[in-house]
Amino acid sequence: MNKSSNILFSSLYQIFINHDINSELNSTNLIDLLTKSPFGKQCGCDHSIIKNAINTMTFTKRELLINLLNSIFDEDQNEIIKLLKNIPVEIMDYAKDLNLPKYATLDSACLDLISADEETIIQPQERKLIGTGLKVALPIGSVGYIFARSGLSIKHGIILANSVGVIDADYRGEIKVPLVNISKDSYIINRGDRIAQFMVIAYNQVMLEQYDSINLFTTERNQGGFGSTG
Repeated sequence: MNKSSNILFSSLYQIFINHDINSELNSTNLIDLLTKSPFGKQCGCDHSIIKNAINTMTFTKRELLINLLNSIFDEDQNEIIKLLKNIPVEIMDYAKDLNLPKYATLDSACLDLISADEETIIQPQERKLIGTGLKVALPIGSVGYIFARSGLSIKHGIILANSVGVIDADYRGEIKVPLVNISKDSYIINRGDRIAQFMVIAYNQVMLEQYDSINLFTTERNQGGFGSTG
């Protein structure tokens, strides 16, 4: 995360905490407040500067600001929350006519990925790599997971060849979905079909520290596995 993102986070945090809950907070007066903040004084408040700072802000800090907004204000601050939730997406030339992935319902956890390839036939026990025509720039500290669609798996035996796909925050290539047909019948994937689900969540990297033994960290379960709990 660059310096401007750190300053923007601190400035927004202070603005949200100190703002009068009885007055409206929208994108217009937020710019006014930011202009007077440390961020405005050090970085300026041009829209492109703000967007760049948000795009390089860690996912965890974005979530903290969104949750803070939701806890302070009764009315949904749509404009500001949308700004914090935005993730840059590039639509490749061959997929320009297709819609962006979207959530199927209000509380869906995953976006539906669609096929950008022309008609593709997957024979029984065959694997095919399906393009989505999308490239994403995920926020630092986040990861994208690709899951199978329950309808495709239970009705047609179409699942992910790698069980779960992982899109790292520093990956800038096309999102592609490896599908395998475990049924006895061939299946056709048409251009525009929903083929998988995409979830973006926060994560923390860990540091491994070597011990001669981990018996010091004993638990009630210890080495019990593979059905040991019943």
